[in-house]
Amino acid sequence: MAQEKFLNWCNSKGIAAPKMQIFETANGYRGLRATEMIKEGEVAVVVPREACLTSEDPGSELDGQDSGGKATTRMYLRLYNEMCTHALERASAWAPYLDTIPSRPVGALGFDEDTLSAFQHAGLSERTATWSAEVDALFWEATGLTPREDPEGVLLARWRVAVSLAHSRGMTMEHATAPGAVARNQLFMAPLADLLNHSAEYIPNFAWRWSYEEDALCVYANEDVHPMEEAFISYGPELSSDDLVVFYGFLLPENPHDKAWVFDSLCHAAEWLVEYFADMFRRQPRSGLDTTVARALAQQMLEEREIEQKLTGEVDPPDRLYIRQDGEVDDRLEELFERLLEYEIDDQDVYTMGRGCIGFRCGQLLQTYSTSLVEDMSILYEGEQSLSDDYNKQLAIKHRITIKKTLSECADWSDLLRT
Repeated sequence: MAQEKFLNWCNSKGIAAPKMQIFETANGYRGLRATEMIKEGEVAVVVPREACLTSEDPGSELDGQDSGGKATTRMYLRLYNEMCTHALERASAWAPYLDTIPSRPVGALGFDEDTLSAFQHAGLSERTATWSAEVDALFWEATGLTPREDPEGVLLARWRVAVSLAHSRGMTMEHATAPGAVARNQLFMAPLADLLNHSAEYIPNFAWRWSYEEDALCVYANEDVHPMEEAFISYGPELSSDDLVVFYGFLLPENPHDKAWVFDSLCHAAEWLVEYFADMFRRQPRSGLDTTVARALAQQMLEEREIEQKLTGEVDPPDRLYIRQDGEVDDRLEELFERLLEYEIDDQDVYTMGRGCIGFRCGQLLQTYSTSLVEDMSILYEGEQSLSDDYNKQLAIKHRITIKKTLSECADWSDLLRT
């Protein structure tokens, strides 16, 4: 009944998706799929500006005149106010839409203490706690309320729902109010279009853009899409499983952007290389390379990177060194190993040798898993699992796949033992 009212409301707002239908996916999520053939480049969904839920009153310019944090906060506040109006059974123009969106926070903002304590992945609980604290602090600042005015936490809980939905279902793009005007990052919610699910593919089968001719959000096909095929877009580039769980509350069976850590830091990697040098090459390192020298080189790299980041404005990367599920290795690790191996190797390809060292490390990590991949998969899909159980098991599987793929793509370190 709610979906029928929502579709009728969409029609009244001029939202059009003549070759799409809403359906429920196998994992219980809703999505959009094609009912007819949609040709590459064809616009499949149109959401007029007046039908978008923005940070301003209906009919005003999208997200007003300012940008960045203020506009995003106003978007949170706008959705929160509409939800409060709807909860009090007052006349909200967005009632048919609000009746179809989740009533609980999405992602980390909906995790309880038991769920958080069950997560085994290092850093996830801390990241969740930080995000929750930031959202709660923003509530008191944006609304001007005090904890005494919300003793039961009802309004704060509603704010968490609004922020999580605006973040997980909202669309962010550079938008100018007119051709030639300065483009700003805008956050807004586009009913119906926000049912499009995320794909980790580098080029999903659909994408969106703002059309000045239509004065609307337009979702178009990147390729020919056949009837009954689900429509996907990208929620953002290179989203890891951590990103998806914390901000969107779901996992993907396959995610090429997922990562597995192999070293805690550059110093850890440098010390490991010295320690295992004899195992890899069946001889002791030359006198020029020892733990002190390796640590000093790692520290020098850190200082060089810090200077480069100040000059370029780049974000400081995490201490941990990762490999991705698609086999890509953290470039800091590759550079460190190449520079360390230059102390030891004459007239050889230090890049290939460095990849061999990474492969050796992956082989070590694979041996730390107590079960096989097949056993992990059977455990994961045996009966219903809680979010934390499901995530922990998927994480172990993804790390195994990531490490194994990197091991296969790196130089065969067993050949290096014979050189």
